[in-house]
Amino acid sequence: MRKFFPLLALVCLVPGLASASPEPIASGYLEVAHGWVKRPDGSLVSIKGMMLPYKAWPITAKKIEPLKAKPNPNDALAYLLANPPSRQNDRGTNSSPKSAGPEADQTVYLADAGAAYGYVENNPSSLDDITLSGGLNKPWQTLRFGFATTLGTNPRFLIRWRIWQNNVDNPAPQNDFSGEIADFGVVWNQAIPSNQVIVEIGIAQAAVSTSDSTLFICQQFREYSNPPTTAQRNGEGEFMLGTVDTVFNTGAPPSVGSSDGTQFWYDWDPFPDGNYENTEIDTFEGAEANHVLGIKVAGSGSVVNLNSFAVRAVVGQSPQGNFLSTWQPNDNNRFTVLTSYDNMRSAPVGLIELDVPNASGNVTGIRASGVIWSSLGLHTAYIEMKNATNNTWVTLSTKTINEGDTIFAESYGGTIPLSNFVNPDGTITFRVRWQLSNAPVARNWRMGVDHFLVTYTIN
Repeated sequence: MRKFFPLLALVCLVPGLASASPEPIASGYLEVAHGWVKRPDGSLVSIKGMMLPYKAWPITAKKIEPLKAKPNPNDALAYLLANPPSRQNDRGTNSSPKSAGPEADQTVYLADAGAAYGYVENNPSSLDDITLSGGLNKPWQTLRFGFATTLGTNPRFLIRWRIWQNNVDNPAPQNDFSGEIADFGVVWNQAIPSNQVIVEIGIAQAAVSTSDSTLFICQQFREYSNPPTTAQRNGEGEFMLGTVDTVFNTGAPPSVGSSDGTQFWYDWDPFPDGNYENTEIDTFEGAEANHVLGIKVAGSGSVVNLNSFAVRAVVGQSPQGNFLSTWQPNDNNRFTVLTSYDNMRSAPVGLIELDVPNASGNVTGIRASGVIWSSLGLHTAYIEMKNATNNTWVTLSTKTINEGDTIFAESYGGTIPLSNFVNPDGTITFRVRWQLSNAPVARNWRMGVDHFLVTYTIN
């Protein structure tokens, strides 16, 4: 695997300063507006809609100047006039304070000396290199970062991260990074204690992990209005140029892990475009050029895959197959039912429940994936998980069904404690519910589950 070797002289090693986080004075949940993470098996899994806990505390950051880039203020003004950032500040309601991760988590990278923070004006998009001290293939638990804003204490914007494993030399103006393992963004619509903050979010549910210790992580601040446009929902809103900037850890090298403190990739030439080129490498005079960034992984994290051990038809006629029929996809063996029209049209025409063993250990994430099947289209299927505490159902995914197979892969990202989903016998119950659309359809057709797999992230 190709790695990036520093083009500039290495900075002298200075002992890092460990950052002791003060008590947060803002906390709540942030919604994942878009994005995916790459699983160890190579599959890309959507994490859109997850609610991630956060905590934030105020800092003081001073303005610093990059040595190379000299953006023209008139160009920035022209960009802002053509692409005015949204000033809508509809905020979510803060929940009770939550810890963003257990104390037993292992810090594998920390560039936060607790002081000597800096920011570059007109820097809503830049990238930094990091080398983790360990934690390979373990699920990430928390992600720490910082930002400075001119929008006051009630801003609204999208924070987007993209993570690559390799630095390459592509022809301009292409992005010079490859091997992407994650691309996701959260909506910041929360009150903040000051215009300059450090934030730590809990990302255990997202199950981000890497097999490579060297990563390249970009941080972007983009417009996200209320309601958002299609481009904004896909993480492609206009950059918050002149209003939100990344905070740097300028006083010391990382205290855990490492980074080339002589450089970062400043996305400015001529405007931020989300492409990071080696010609845009920049640095500071007399200061470390590292993003404020912290990553913790599960101290003993692992991923466990489990199949169902019981399946039953709750709504539907003439069931065929058994729980073994849901263990393997594309094997011509499914658990299916014939449609039921015994109830009102608003009722499901088919409903199959599956019981899956709960994994042992501290479960921090649950994902259901597989294949459902129908001999007819023009209807909707819902994949749901039972809240055993109050006997209600939580929807993981909604699928518009066409004839044949429909693949799904959805992680639970809500705020209900995962322990609430465990039945008294230690199992977790899922169901697939088929619902007719308003269009008239034939009455004699089958639907079923070809494959159902539950992936647990364990700390």
